[in-house]
Amino acid sequence: MPHRREDASFVLLEALAEAGQPLGARQAKAALASAGISISESSASRLLRDLDSEGLVATAGAKGRVITEEGRRRVAELHGVAATSARLQQAVDVRAAKDLLDLLHARRTVEREIVREAAEHAGEKDLTDLRDLTRRHALCISKGEVPQTPGLDFHRRIIRLSRNRPLRAMADVVLGPRYNRVETLLDIIMGNHHTETKSVGEHERILDAIAAGDALTAERTMNDHLLRMSEEVERYLPADNDPLFQRLLSWMDTQESLRPA
Repeated sequence: MPHRREDASFVLLEALAEAGQPLGARQAKAALASAGISISESSASRLLRDLDSEGLVATAGAKGRVITEEGRRRVAELHGVAATSARLQQAVDVRAAKDLLDLLHARRTVEREIVREAAEHAGEKDLTDLRDLTRRHALCISKGEVPQTPGLDFHRRIIRLSRNRPLRAMADVVLGPRYNRVETLLDIIMGNHHTETKSVGEHERILDAIAAGDALTAERTMNDHLLRMSEEVERYLPADNDPLFQRLLSWMDTQESLRPA
């Protein structure tokens, strides 16, 4: 059965936390099998060694391995990420103007932290990719095309620079495939205000801060960028004009249904 290594690691750490005693490769294999993850005993042994190298488990003589305090913290952290991700999945299902504003607020909270990391860790390849996306974004707008893909991919590329797993997991949910529909809504709103080029300039300033290794400026420019988008949404879709938002959603759903499969 296909599985992600991260899923198997989490299941195994949970089993160790609940067991209260050392687990060897055979017991680890059985614990994974009970969660629907089928791997060989040698693979289970290798997974235990990997967790050991990360300091999440420790050897208990010939009896197997036990979870460490760091391992328990990781389990609690992953439970928190899972719960937050579930809430964010619901938030991405925008059905009212307030939902869109709440989602943009969530993006600000997550992305301004991530962009600080980007400024600290970005390499030349990362900067080249971000510059290319910024140029493509500007080119789309100059041609009158929908700029959704390069504009959104600019943010997704920054997320890839994060080394903070909980933050990255949350950002992956907020800007995952389901967000594409939200981005279309934002494109319509920005187009109505004729402010599409503002995003390009803001992205360029974010990129300049990342390239300069200036984490504080990167955070501030990202925050200002997403705050400006929220303010535009509030102008276009005031809270007391939800029928307009519903008509816009209905129009988008109709357009989506007309696309060839």
